[in-house]
Amino acid sequence: MTLIDVRYGLNYSSAHWDYAETDSVLAADFGLFQRNHISLICLWLHWSRIQPSSSSSYDKVYLEKIANLCSIAAQYGILADIDFHSGSGSYKRYGLPPWFSGTFDEVATSSTSKTEWINMEKHVIQYLSSVPNIRSWQLFNEPWADTSSLQTSYRTLFVETTNALRTLTSKPFTIRFGASSFTTHKWKDWAQLYQICDFMALNWYPKYHTIASLDAWITASRNHGKDTVTTEYGEDTAEDGAQTQSLAEQISLFKARKINTTLVCQYGRLSAGHYFDLLNLSTGQPRPAFYEVAKANAQ
Repeated sequence: MTLIDVRYGLNYSSAHWDYAETDSVLAADFGLFQRNHISLICLWLHWSRIQPSSSSSYDKVYLEKIANLCSIAAQYGILADIDFHSGSGSYKRYGLPPWFSGTFDEVATSSTSKTEWINMEKHVIQYLSSVPNIRSWQLFNEPWADTSSLQTSYRTLFVETTNALRTLTSKPFTIRFGASSFTTHKWKDWAQLYQICDFMALNWYPKYHTIASLDAWITASRNHGKDTVTTEYGEDTAEDGAQTQSLAEQISLFKARKINTTLVCQYGRLSAGHYFDLLNLSTGQPRPAFYEVAKANAQ
């Protein structure tokens, strides 16, 4: 039985990542998605939004926004993946709260920081436990461990985090890896990874990554009996024609490789100069590339 079914979806963003859109805006977006056969979104939750003031307090208003967004999405038959999107790649301060003084490496190397991170994820999963349309939990985004010492620390972090969370939810877990580090940082060869991850997730962009890196991830995943999901792909260009052609080519590439699910980066309201976006902020209308995602689901 396939754990992750075939869906072509969207990373759904928000201005400043605060998910403060009105119910009418959410309904309009999700109605558009439903009419275009899109039934999966992914929400990026930054630690800085969940605990903006301290490790002992949570922004309940923010978490309620997430729950409300998911509730409205459910009315349109849309599932939601939840991604704890902090500390990715070489941007190890990305998404971290202001009271956290170090980089994301400290979550792996400091017992205090590790406990803070695990408690945060536990709290969010428990808070959202009654939300029926959450499909999966993506526990880390692009862990970047370029030394053997860091690799050991991150492996311990992954094990301890999943052990702490397994009793709280039956929904599948994964880690979003970057294509450039999955092999070079030896994630591919760590056997326990395929026990931790219920399915395998990869962020892959043709501008930055090779097809060989995509295929190495697919081979490793399937050798361990795991479904595959590309959690980020897309094209950073203001030219609609170039973006549309690139997305069509990427989707064709994924289909040929029988990747279960893809999440394009992205649909939302970050800024007018964010050219990965499939929403034209000037007109308020989807860019043509949006319909390549719709077409992929309709086929």
